[in-house]
Amino acid sequence: MKRHIGLISVLTVLAALLFLPVLISCNDRGTQLRQALAAADSLMKTDPQAALDTLLTIDSADAARLPRADRALYTLLRTEAGYKCYLPVAGNTTAISEAVDYYRRKGPEDRLARALTMQGAVLTECGDPDGAMLAYKEAEPLIERSGDLEQLGLLHTRIGELYQMSSFNDSAAIARYRKALNCFKDAELPERIMYAESSLARMLVLDSSDKAVPHILEALRLADIYGNRLCSLSCLEMILQIKSERQDYDGVIRTVSAAHSKYSWEPQITAEKELYRNILATVAYSYLKIGHADSAGLIAATIQPVSPPDSLLLYDLYAQIANQTGDWKTLAKCRTAVMRLTLDAMKIDKEARITEIERKYDNAVLREELYRHKARVSKITAASITAAVLLSLIIFALFRLTKQLKAERNILKKRLSSQISESENSRTELQNLLLQQASANLELMKYYNRTHDAMMEIVSTYTVYKDNPNRHLFADKAFKTAQNFTEGLSSITSATRLLNTAYPGFLETLFKDFPDLKHEDKAIIILTCCGCPNHVVCSFLNISETNLSTKKTRISKRMSIDESLSKFLKARILSYKSDVLKQIENFSQCK
Repeated sequence: MKRHIGLISVLTVLAALLFLPVLISCNDRGTQLRQALAAADSLMKTDPQAALDTLLTIDSADAARLPRADRALYTLLRTEAGYKCYLPVAGNTTAISEAVDYYRRKGPEDRLARALTMQGAVLTECGDPDGAMLAYKEAEPLIERSGDLEQLGLLHTRIGELYQMSSFNDSAAIARYRKALNCFKDAELPERIMYAESSLARMLVLDSSDKAVPHILEALRLADIYGNRLCSLSCLEMILQIKSERQDYDGVIRTVSAAHSKYSWEPQITAEKELYRNILATVAYSYLKIGHADSAGLIAATIQPVSPPDSLLLYDLYAQIANQTGDWKTLAKCRTAVMRLTLDAMKIDKEARITEIERKYDNAVLREELYRHKARVSKITAASITAAVLLSLIIFALFRLTKQLKAERNILKKRLSSQISESENSRTELQNLLLQQASANLELMKYYNRTHDAMMEIVSTYTVYKDNPNRHLFADKAFKTAQNFTEGLSSITSATRLLNTAYPGFLETLFKDFPDLKHEDKAIIILTCCGCPNHVVCSFLNISETNLSTKKTRISKRMSIDESLSKFLKARILSYKSDVLKQIENFSQCK
């Protein structure tokens, strides 16, 4: 008997010795992970990129095995670091929701506020502004109690952006931007103040340039103090836009001449390139307005297009230069290219709509899966709690849960069936629209072939006239221009000029027929007529695609039309376009 007890003791000691290194290793690994989380948390405010690099050292499998508290912190930090480093965070919806649920139950309050703020950012990126607003509103009193004015100002900014997405809350958005500005001023954060002034000015400039000017000047002053070129150039662009809209073309040229010695004409970072294109385009158009076509041509030659709208802009510039110099052949070619690129953009927009419908369907499926996941978790939790009481209560609870789950499942099936039906109907409508346009544009596609020949003729012109000093500059730049086609739009002013070039008199007649349209309404109409994709319009106006649809519906009501805004504008443009195409056909035959 004693021998058996001694043998068991020996085996127990040996087993302990074998598993001891494993236990120590697991404990050391857990300590290392918690240390990495603490280091990333301490770096988050000052150096988010370093915090992200630290978090990337944690393997996803190790993160999944962390205790609930550490896993919630890992999710919060990973989402914060990605968001602050301008990475997409839409895929973190489920994880950040679980972190919010944990901190809502366990605390602490400051981490709950951070998790709610990140949940709002994730939902905004997923196209759910209502859910994002609920998260931000829940976080607001928590941050107010913490006394962190910087975070409160950033939260006001995000809420203002969401209000801006709604067509009925522009005043609420401005009020939030002003609150954010006041928070940054109270916290004495000059660089935050600089960006807040610039953001507020960009929103005010759409309705009143007089109200926007003081904020532009203050942002420009702070940008000069802290050497922020990007903010300075952004303010300069807004100033030039205001002067151009006021027809102060000499002021545009003087302002740019004064800024040239300070900023030069070479962008230092990628983000500055679009600002430089906008600035140079405004200067070129200003030279044209005062009759200096040669100077406008020199400025146009420095613009490097990176998108189809940039190419449209250059074609319009060269068309107006040709118009002033009497080069009618070049004028006709440039206007032809403008029309072709505009119609190509319209086709791309229709394809984007089909993609958007498919994306919405995928989101609906994901939401259903998330709901089922939560239902399963709730069922398991309820069963575990009930099992600790009595067997009879377990049977009763399971019966109730099963009945409720069946009812919810039936409701989900009906909703999913309805969503699939609506998605298929929308897809069918878009396909029918594409077929109708293909039929209506049969003659236009023939004209596209002649457009290709015209582009080849530009290259031939370059070869023929490259030794002629009076033609060399245009021929050389026209050859380069024909090679650059990508995507984006410079400004509403440029879009207006391009639309007036493609369809002279169209906008003037439209706005006379509907004089009650607001400035933003006209901007949406102009960009829609130019065939800009929805994401380009949303990026310029700083709104979501969901609220762009709301704004278009509001404009349709204001114009008292029964169909959608896009269909109404399409019908008017098609009527105008048929006359223009006949004129171009006659011109080509005469040629």
